[in-house]
Amino acid sequence: MAVHFMGNPAITIIITYAATEDKSDVEKDMFYDDLQRYTHDVPSHNVLILAGDLNARLGSDSHTTNPRTIGKYTYHHSTDDNGNGLANYCEACNMRSTQTRFPQPQSRSWAWLHPNGKSKAQLDHILINGKWLNSIRNVRAYNTVELNSDHRIVSAQLSISLRATKENKQENQVTSDTVNILEQRNKAKVKFKHNPSIKNKNQWHTLNQQLDTSYNNDKIKFLEDKLEQLEQAALSNQIRATWCLVDEISGKRRHNSASQIKRADGTKINSTAELMSEWKNYFEDLLNVKSNNSQDTQAIPPALEDLPINQGLITLEEVEQAVKQLKDGKSPGLDYAITPEVLKYGGQWILNQLCNICNEIYENQQTPKQFNTNIIIRIPKKGDKTLTTNYRGISLMSVAAKTYNRILLNRIREPLDSILRINQADNNVSEEFDVTTGVLQGDTLAPFLFIIVIDYVMKNAQLDHTDENAEYGFITNKRQSSRQPAATIHDLDFADDIALLENSLERAQSQLIQTTKRASEVGLQINIKKTKVLTNQNTINQSIQLNGQDIEWTNNFKYLGSMVLDSNTDIKVRKGQAWKAFWRMKNMWKSTTIPIQLKTNIYKASCLSIFLFGCESWTITNKLEKVLNSFATSCYRIMLGIKRLDKVSNNTIYGIVKQEPMVQRVQRRQLRFIGHCLRKNSNEFINQYALYIPRPGHGKRKRGRPRLNYPDYVARLINNDEPPTITEIRKTAANRKEWHKIVVACRPPLFAAE
Repeated sequence: MAVHFMGNPAITIIITYAATEDKSDVEKDMFYDDLQRYTHDVPSHNVLILAGDLNARLGSDSHTTNPRTIGKYTYHHSTDDNGNGLANYCEACNMRSTQTRFPQPQSRSWAWLHPNGKSKAQLDHILINGKWLNSIRNVRAYNTVELNSDHRIVSAQLSISLRATKENKQENQVTSDTVNILEQRNKAKVKFKHNPSIKNKNQWHTLNQQLDTSYNNDKIKFLEDKLEQLEQAALSNQIRATWCLVDEISGKRRHNSASQIKRADGTKINSTAELMSEWKNYFEDLLNVKSNNSQDTQAIPPALEDLPINQGLITLEEVEQAVKQLKDGKSPGLDYAITPEVLKYGGQWILNQLCNICNEIYENQQTPKQFNTNIIIRIPKKGDKTLTTNYRGISLMSVAAKTYNRILLNRIREPLDSILRINQADNNVSEEFDVTTGVLQGDTLAPFLFIIVIDYVMKNAQLDHTDENAEYGFITNKRQSSRQPAATIHDLDFADDIALLENSLERAQSQLIQTTKRASEVGLQINIKKTKVLTNQNTINQSIQLNGQDIEWTNNFKYLGSMVLDSNTDIKVRKGQAWKAFWRMKNMWKSTTIPIQLKTNIYKASCLSIFLFGCESWTITNKLEKVLNSFATSCYRIMLGIKRLDKVSNNTIYGIVKQEPMVQRVQRRQLRFIGHCLRKNSNEFINQYALYIPRPGHGKRKRGRPRLNYPDYVARLINNDEPPTITEIRKTAANRKEWHKIVVACRPPLFAAE
């Protein structure tokens, strides 16, 4: 049932009842399909409220996977099947759960009492569309009213938040012809008011119709011009220009909250000079680390031998190579007029001058001020945007300095790569301030120099000094003989994101202490707030500490953008982020003037790239296959303006957009990736553990049906009828042409649910 209240804004309230948990999946899917169809029919500017008995339990895990739509104050710990359906509906229709937004005592959260008189649940929900979320002030359940029912009253306090009209700073889309018609219409309107005759009324209405037609034509013409620019930018690989045009077409606005910065004590900043001083002090403290004078600090021993690094004068060929490696479209530093394009296409004279400058710096070991001074641009992180601590800085460095450092990097990289371990994966301006520790921010050499330091730390931390013959690390294969020693993984690193692996909690504690000690020797500290402990043991009876503080235990966490526990959780998180990106461009998707081919190209570049990040490691069951395909078809239907009631099949949808099912795209990417891994050198981790199956002794699995492991999943992707062995897969992957045929012929097999 739906009720509409006219006003400004208009309010639409939908009252609904969902199928119970024991109903079939078909019945549940039909309910949410109908609900989505009706939700999309409601005008986007309306205040849309959905309330009723949805028979859905939302748990804390749903907030982890859908933080945009589900709040953290859930009554339940885990989400049931109906709860997953509700969370998916919220993501697809940009709706928000209101109960989970406000902290309430347990006594005010539950809404249903089980017939046994003991069990309670939060089955009744109130949702609101995202645009009006801040209009909800409070939500709670009441038991003061006798309803003679097993449900309680759930009440929401609504206070409409009306925003002031913002000045439209978009480019003018109206032509002079439309302006002339507007002036004629206004004159006809005034004339009719003074002389309300039929003739004057008809003239006024005729000009009104002409004005509407002219407005629409101007809008279409403006959009067509922008689309033409968009296509040209995309074809010429101008990434920045492409996305600027996408934002402009979709109506996306950039919000600048940096001008509302407060001091650390919460007081307001009243002048630009004070604001710049606050930024200067923040980045000066952030980038200058206090020296470590602890007794544990030891001098780094000198190298045993020199590496074969070229130390001669810089040649013109080295300058040309470094300039070619510069990326186009990058902002310059203090040398405002010298961009990468100037050096690339400025001619031979510029390269000769740059070579002379580089050699002068190299011989005299003195750099100009422009090389040592960077411009810091603040970028907001998550959290309160009025606090400087929730910003990070990126540095704009002189392009000539980047070229000089690139030359040095090219000289040292190859000799150093041979000795590094395989664990590491490869506006207004304030006053200047000095960076006295580390390397200059934005330096081309900085990432590689940091990897060298981390490699030194982890190499020394790897040895267990309680036993000279032992090393830290997780034993993946036990020792068989002197010719087949035990295989271990000590750590996996991506820059400063480090995962330490161990077989026992005792050795994990010892390894962490050793790593902390070695890191402090070079001035590095471990961030305890970002450090987590994950174990495959069912019971935990001891704590892991860092500098006397307990480290948080977790059953799942995000590492390098992916949830590490299982594919199901990771897919839920990626799906929520993809929906968020999709709804940011809803004006573009619902436009009838943008061709569907261009829509799908933008969709693949924006939403799909977010969803499929890290998909190469997913183990996709039949249930997850439906989740992937339903997301894609839902997006295509919105772009095409096709509703569920139109009864258009998914196969027809795929034919119109000329795209393959999403799961097929994922599984081809997985096969390409696994083939790439298996063709790596046999001593690299990515080759050794690409199809690794844990050996007995690495924990006890839970009761129930065994989960589909990754090697079996890959084997059935290759041939579902006769899955090949791991040895056969490795042999086939070594032949690139044969493996390419398997990738092209990949068809999604049917997998049982986990």
